[in-house]
Amino acid sequence: MTPLRRWWTKKYQKSPNSEEYKGYTLFDLLTEFFEDYYSNEPSKMKDLDLPFSPTGDPMVDKWEREIEQGLTPDIMEDPPKEVS
Repeated sequence: MTPLRRWWTKKYQKSPNSEEYKGYTLFDLLTEFFEDYYSNEPSKMKDLDLPFSPTGDPMVDKWEREIEQGLTPDIMEDPPKEVS
């Protein structure tokens, strides 16, 4: 059994023969695995050493810079008026 398959079956307590598992693509499995991993180990994000790449959205760029500094951004801080 592959590590991703083992992780998924342990997390959901379902058979890898289930329709739910069969509906996953490799990309889906990898994405969900790393979401779980970095949610449980946020300090490991610093080890990725990814360069900052501006998105063009000032709020998202601010959050990305805060994450890069090891801070947890407040995503509800000063939301645009159309969101409030």
